[in-house]
Amino acid sequence: MVAWHEDLYAVTDCLGICVFTDTWSYTRINFENMAAMFSAATGVPLSATEARRIGERIVTLERAFNLREGLTRSELDVLPRRMVSETSRTLRGGERTLTQEKLDGMLREYYALRKWDLKTGIPRRETLERLGLETAVEDAIGAR
Repeated sequence: MVAWHEDLYAVTDCLGICVFTDTWSYTRINFENMAAMFSAATGVPLSATEARRIGERIVTLERAFNLREGLTRSELDVLPRRMVSETSRTLRGGERTLTQEKLDGMLREYYALRKWDLKTGIPRRETLERLGLETAVEDAIGAR
């Protein structure tokens, strides 16, 4: 769900669509509709699958850029300490605790979905190549 939304909003940003008014309704703004709008406006055919891939490329390129600039997994993928150490009440009255272990497990699932290294969060060479980001390979991986 997180990766899908990141990809969606990356494409939304590129098309200049207001995220607050248009993308909250999943029936109006989704990859299918954005691809159709792009194709109608430019005359260039674009499928929903291609639109999603563009979003994935953007998110992965952002990651490669941040890694090139020296940021690491421990700086990029963290939550405030309070969120992983304090118990909070849910709307139904129960208690909820997000532990660092749970967060680490979620990050591993996310990295696996993105096809990034499970331990470091660095996009794998084959992922960068599959997305046509060969020039980002050395920036993201070579510096490590």
